[in-house]
Amino acid sequence: MQRERKLAALRRAFKDPDARASGAEISFFCHKPKPNGCGGEHHKRKLSVNIDDDVFHCWVCGYGGHSLEPLLRPLGEKDRDYQDYLAEHKPKEKQEKRHAVPKLPKEFLPLACPRPTPYYKQAIAYLANRGIGEEDILTYKLGYAEDGKYADRIIIPSFDEYGELNFFTARGIWERVQPVYLTEQFDKDIIFNDLLVDWSRPITLVEGAFDGIKAGTNAIPMLGKYMLPRLKDKIIARKPTVQVALDNDALQDALKLAEELAAYEVDVRLVIWPKSIKDPGDMTKEQFAEYAAKARRVSSPTDILRIRALHSASIS
Repeated sequence: MQRERKLAALRRAFKDPDARASGAEISFFCHKPKPNGCGGEHHKRKLSVNIDDDVFHCWVCGYGGHSLEPLLRPLGEKDRDYQDYLAEHKPKEKQEKRHAVPKLPKEFLPLACPRPTPYYKQAIAYLANRGIGEEDILTYKLGYAEDGKYADRIIIPSFDEYGELNFFTARGIWERVQPVYLTEQFDKDIIFNDLLVDWSRPITLVEGAFDGIKAGTNAIPMLGKYMLPRLKDKIIARKPTVQVALDNDALQDALKLAEELAAYEVDVRLVIWPKSIKDPGDMTKEQFAEYAAKARRVSSPTDILRIRALHSASIS
């Protein structure tokens, strides 16, 4: 459905022909029923809708979603716009994925146990060059491989809250080792190293496993830029303060993640560092702690505009 048609349909559904759009963004009076919603009584248009991404969020009551269907529902089942939108956005049937049972590769060697081999020395030197020392090796149970599929790689295991292995990823120590990261077909809907996380303290969301080491034991690598259901559910249930610290090229993803959590009344902060630093893995732990201490709170559209302005400026 084209943008103009969506706009017209939304204005009809909200009975608000005066609502004005700015690009892909348009705002309406939130009509989500009380007691959890605004009930149409708030005096400002605080329900923000992105008609390109089909995402909406009320900055007053937190009502939100990733489909326009509930907003168009007042048009009625027989309305052509409503019918066409449903037809275009009909959920696709998902094939059940088969995941491998997590277990460490047979070539895994713990780095906490020194070996008189050049492979061991190379692995230790690589970690030292990245600011990762003996304490980190012990804390994160880091390993490596001297031969086989995972040769010349640092292996970072992950353990669930009960201490059971639920994932591992392996990072090449040389540029010639490709792909850079390697793992098996494990289920990624996990909480990476939940065993180490103290949920009564602030947590930090990062992209990669090495980022997590630099950000500290209360950091959770998401193995990407997006928060999967298991992690999201636990954050919403526990409601810790969350610091979002994605790579420097992922500001929009970081803001979307922050908005999503803020909608569930989670205290969210965004960690920003100079453009010269690509990701937390490039920093020392002391540098990361310094930038994390200056993390900016995200709780309103104004906060997001300020962060975007800060990010676009020259930061040194």
